[in-house]
Amino acid sequence: AGAIVGASHGGASGARRGPVANLPADEYVRLLTQSLQSMGYDKAAEALQAESGVAVEGAEVTCLRGAVLGGEWEVAREALVRLEVACKGAGVEDFTPLNAASAAYAVLVQKFLELLHGDRTREALACLQKELTPAAACVVAAVRAEEATEEALVAQRGAARNAAAAGARLPQLPSLPQLALCFATAGGAGL
Repeated sequence: AGAIVGASHGGASGARRGPVANLPADEYVRLLTQSLQSMGYDKAAEALQAESGVAVEGAEVTCLRGAVLGGEWEVAREALVRLEVACKGAGVEDFTPLNAASAAYAVLVQKFLELLHGDRTREALACLQKELTPAAACVVAAVRAEEATEEALVAQRGAARNAAAAGARLPQLPSLPQLALCFATAGGAGL
């Protein structure tokens, strides 16, 4: 009674499916929870997460979101560090140095804009000079490092084809942190 049309609760594989586009149930619950949160129904979203056992976000993300929304910038910075450590520890490959730098930059942009909006011009200027500008440089360095890594990988693949034909060994590529350090210290001229 009351089943949603199109919902499948099991089947040959036993996996629960949501009623839309045959989504897995946990993804459907995440979408519903996010929708409830975006509409301001936080208690309903919490109840859905509790009853379904499906969390929309991890503790680090929840802490980060709360800190940013509350204007607690040091807490947000610490949450970003914990999130990066958690992602690395969990083997999340998508959380690259570029993503880490971009996330820190986005938090600082929000801080800067809130300071401006609150008519705290001197603090906004200090944020711009001491925090936002260096963070932007880190994003640029991370972008350059990723581009250099991609170019090096393409070159290595081409060299691998040639080396396989000639029987030669390829040199080891520098790591992404080594490349980022090179760009940060030499402005990209070190390569």
